[in-house]
Amino acid sequence: MQPIESEEQLNESVNYIDYTTKTIYIYDEIDNELACNVSIALQKFKRSYIMEGEIRKPVTIKINSNGGSMCDTLAIVSDILNFYDNWLSKDEPHIITDITGIAYSGAAMIAIAGHSVRMSQLGMMMLHYPLWADGTKSLVEHEIDTKITREHFERAMSLLFKATNLTIQKFKVLANNKEVYLSPKEALKYNLIDNIY
Repeated sequence: MQPIESEEQLNESVNYIDYTTKTIYIYDEIDNELACNVSIALQKFKRSYIMEGEIRKPVTIKINSNGGSMCDTLAIVSDILNFYDNWLSKDEPHIITDITGIAYSGAAMIAIAGHSVRMSQLGMMMLHYPLWADGTKSLVEHEIDTKITREHFERAMSLLFKATNLTIQKFKVLANNKEVYLSPKEALKYNLIDNIY
């Protein structure tokens, strides 16, 4: 993959980034290229706060995505969580995630990682155990080579669930090895989002 040298190239790769309002739009499948470019955008925003003395304005990540690769999802989640490190106050929002349409699978994990999470009243969230590459079977349907991936996923979800009314144990019961679709009111009930608009 060629390094990105201009904001124009970055805009093309991440669908759209508004540098004035510090908004990233994730309206596509989550893959390695998207994860790399979101990371670059977040680093650029962080540098502008630290090095250039810009007014600290929260970054907004707008989401309307079916999800994608778990590894690339977790890379974006890690960048969001690490973005907090250089803020003066941890009481103010650093990254606002905004579910404008759907946040399925990895896109839901990215949404939950936000410091403040909002969801359109027309939005929908879906969580599930990771799927194999063919997308046809959940991990629980496989008897071989699932332990490491399951533990990796559950460790990540446990971290994300810290500020919610869910635990990995509750999620297992709720999911029952299937996809869990949550309306805005249901997502609010589990404290996965902070408000509905």
